[in-house]
Amino acid sequence: MEIQYGMHLNMVSSPCKLIPRVPSIKLVRDAKLKHVSAVRLVEFLCSQALANNDSEFWRSFASVNVIFDAASSGIVEILRICFRFFPDMVWNHMPHGGYATQIAIENRQEKVFSFLCKMPTISKMQVMQVESGYRQDYVASSHLAAKFAFQVESIP
Repeated sequence: MEIQYGMHLNMVSSPCKLIPRVPSIKLVRDAKLKHVSAVRLVEFLCSQALANNDSEFWRSFASVNVIFDAASSGIVEILRICFRFFPDMVWNHMPHGGYATQIAIENRQEKVFSFLCKMPTISKMQVMQVESGYRQDYVASSHLAAKFAFQVESIP
């Protein structure tokens, strides 16, 4: 009994030794490291593109994917970095998806939507009136949100 007590005491006194033994903690740690690395990479790319005055880089298809992936996944940090270096990116239109506000609504990303609502007037205009990617008319964000909320409620 004392041997088991001593083993538990050693494990508690040095929790770092426990991390490799618990796979779920290691997975969370790895996911966090990947997230931090991705944020640092985006910040580095943005700073280099701005320093080299390479605005064409951000008009390319890759920049649209960065905004789409960040908005649909709820990664506010990447959006914040991209919009800080290139504010015009808020107007990037994703193929078959719409603007960042519409992507956030469709994917139920509340943090992204809140971040976009706190941005200057330009993005607030998007929040109030979002161009639909499916039709050429305009759909109010509240109608879009209500449409997706209804779809969730209809699932038994």
